[in-house]
Amino acid sequence: LPEFTAEFSLAYPKLMKEPVSTVQEALYETKIGRVTRLLSFIQKGQIKKTMNCVKILTRVLGPDDFLEQKTSQGKYLWKWFCEVNKDYEALKEQVGKPEDDLLLFTYTEDKMSFTSDLSNELIYRFPHKTILICRQKGLEMKCSIRNTDKVLPPAINKSLQGLTGYGGGHDHACGICVNIDDFNVFLERLKKELK
Repeated sequence: LPEFTAEFSLAYPKLMKEPVSTVQEALYETKIGRVTRLLSFIQKGQIKKTMNCVKILTRVLGPDDFLEQKTSQGKYLWKWFCEVNKDYEALKEQVGKPEDDLLLFTYTEDKMSFTSDLSNELIYRFPHKTILICRQKGLEMKCSIRNTDKVLPPAINKSLQGLTGYGGGHDHACGICVNIDDFNVFLERLKKELK
């Protein structure tokens, strides 16, 4: 957490009443997290809509404009956020509880990607699991993987050897893109590498 977290919560009690202990807690349990989600979700969908939202965002005075729909600009942003969030929440409801160490969820969507958003929230909800969220787009599976305990890039690289795909990122959060024909082989290899 940033050094200014306690100061921020005093200055903006509507957004975060008390200092939180983790970034994830701030993202998923406070209004500042809702602001973050709105800023992320207004960038989803058609580029024309995104550009319009960004232009409108430059005209709001603060987060209350959209959190409380105080202005026409805030109402517009909130309406689009609610539409995108509805799709996100519907998708999240389809994700089951992890039955073993891996929570795998695959879906097909060609308009909006929620792999990163879902994997980030699910690693908060299930911190000692491996979260693998994959979206089929065309002939590829585009995935986000999270694990708080294991270093992921070496396992991903070994699992992709000889397959059509690529991946990488941080130690505990990575992106992966693999050809749909190679996905099952990749998945079996990854499970072995993460044991």
